[in-house]
Amino acid sequence: MKIISDPKQLEAVWGQQYARLARYFARLLPEQGVLVEIGCGRGQLTIPLAERIPRWQIIGVDRFKGPYSKNRAELRSVLASDKKIGIKIEVSDYRRWLESQTDSKYDAIVSSEFLPELDSEKTRSFLVDCYRVIRAGGRTIHSFLSPEPRNERQRRLIEADSNPRWTKTPPAEWFSPPPRKVRECLQLAGFKRLQLTRLRSGLAIRSDAARELLKDWDIRRSYWESNHRALEKEGIEVPDSIIISAAKIK
Repeated sequence: MKIISDPKQLEAVWGQQYARLARYFARLLPEQGVLVEIGCGRGQLTIPLAERIPRWQIIGVDRFKGPYSKNRAELRSVLASDKKIGIKIEVSDYRRWLESQTDSKYDAIVSSEFLPELDSEKTRSFLVDCYRVIRAGGRTIHSFLSPEPRNERQRRLIEADSNPRWTKTPPAEWFSPPPRKVRECLQLAGFKRLQLTRLRSGLAIRSDAARELLKDWDIRRSYWESNHRALEKEGIEVPDSIIISAAKIK
């Protein structure tokens, strides 16, 4: 377990978390193809993934609004500084973009922390669209934080980020979808060979670093004021990452 209290360490530890995800995603993909990341945001997963799959063409789709993706300036800055990373950016609502794509066009569609932004109905519809635009033999991979806390620190973070009393941006239905729900929606869409992996984050954040993280996640100051003793001493913990992959069989 890694415990940090210095806000200056947040960027580095988040980078490590996404690097782990990128390594796992890369292992699930073939050598080359065309990949779409829905909800690419600031490129937290996109960039480390692109570094690990250099023979893939990557398209990042995001409307670049809200507390997490914000605007595309940060992503553009990184891409401009490293010409070896080839990522095409599409500024669009995911539904509008998917509806505009022809059938069986892409080799993979992935997302990270995108499904928590949807509800049950939109998740089903989204995965149906994924199935339609993926070529036979292609894959889809989705990661999100587990909605089931393993301890009190994880429970605090889930509560802060999902309770409308505390967060300025309450979720439509859930902190994260139940893994069984995602599996069910993938199967209903037509996907086969489902695989589920759980990666423990091993990351606890307390004191000033916890306060900064809560601010970045658009959580009201009142949450810190009501829980500051526990947040100072024990902190919050990033829940496990759930990774679910599936294939469109030929």
